[in-house]
Amino acid sequence: MRALVTGASGFLGGHLVRLLVRQGHQVRVFVRPRSDLTRLCSFSSEIRRGELTDRPLLRAALDGCDAVFHLAARHRLWERRPDRVLQVNVEGTRFVLAAVQEAACGRLVYVSDEATIGREPDDRPATEKTRFNLHAYADAYVLSKVRAEELVLAAARAGTDAVIVNPGFLFGADDPRPSPSGGLIHRFLTGRLGYRTGGGCFAACVTDAALGLLRAWERGVAGQRYLVGTRDLPFEELLVLLARLSGRPLPARYLPFSLALLAGSLQELWARSLGERAPALPRSLLRRFVAPKGVDPAASEKQLGLTPRPLAEGLEEAIAWCRQQRGLR
Repeated sequence: MRALVTGASGFLGGHLVRLLVRQGHQVRVFVRPRSDLTRLCSFSSEIRRGELTDRPLLRAALDGCDAVFHLAARHRLWERRPDRVLQVNVEGTRFVLAAVQEAACGRLVYVSDEATIGREPDDRPATEKTRFNLHAYADAYVLSKVRAEELVLAAARAGTDAVIVNPGFLFGADDPRPSPSGGLIHRFLTGRLGYRTGGGCFAACVTDAALGLLRAWERGVAGQRYLVGTRDLPFEELLVLLARLSGRPLPARYLPFSLALLAGSLQELWARSLGERAPALPRSLLRRFVAPKGVDPAASEKQLGLTPRPLAEGLEEAIAWCRQQRGLR
C-alpha cells in the first residue's frame, strides 16, 4: 500500500506513520510548510509540503496512492481564535474529499473524535451509531468535527470509499506540541491544575488509535464510524491514576463541575483579554469532560479486530516521556 497521511507531524499522525512504515507500507506525508518534521526524520517517508486549501499541491500528493489517512486538524487545549478551527477542520476536509474524488485513489480514512458521539436518552451505552446531541457542551473544535463528519458521510453515500474513526481522548508517549491530553499531564506534573472536578471522558492509548486507523482501512465498511478506545474514565479517577503512577499529589481542592466550568470561563476571559498563556483548565477542555456517556466500543473492536491495551500503560508512557522531554523530576 502507498498511503498519504495528512497531519503526520501531530501526536497520532506520528504514531500512524511509524506503524505503517514498520509494516512495510510506503508512506507519503502532506504537512504544512512550517511543520516540524523532527519526529519523522528516522522514517523513510516521502514529504510533501502545502496547505490543505492548495488544491493543486494536494491533488499532486495523492497521485499513486491507494489510501488516504486524513488526520490534519486544529486541536489545542485552548483556542484564542475559534474561527480558525472551522477553517482548517471543516474546509480542509472539504478540499481533501474533493481531491480524493478527483484522484480516485482508494479508501479515505477520516480521523474524527469520540466527542462527536452523542448520549443515549435512556442511559444505554453510546455506540458508534449514536448521533451527536451534546450541542450545549460543544466547543468550536467538537462542532467542527461534527460538520466534517457530515461531509464525509455525505460523500460516502454518494459513492466515495470513506470510513470514519473516532478515537478516545489520547494518552501516550511522543507528544511534542503537546496535544490536549499531553498538556493536561504536563499541568498535573507541574502542579498547575489547581483543583479536581467531576465529569469524565472515553480514553484511549495512542498506539491503539494508530492501529485502529490501519484496521479501518483494511476491514472497515464504507460510510461507517468506528470507536477506538479503552474505557470511560471519570476525571477524578484519571487524576488518581496519574498521582499513583507519577508519585505526584492530587490537587487538594475539589470543585463541582458547574463551578469548574464557571472558573474555566473566567480563566479564558482573563487569558483572552491580557494575551496570557492558555488557562490550566479552560472551559473548552472541561466541556470534553461532561459526565461519561457510557461509551461501548465493543462492536467497533470486534469488526476491526482490536484488543485495547490497559490505559495505565499509555499513562505511564506519557508521564515518562513528558518528564524526559521537559526535564521534570
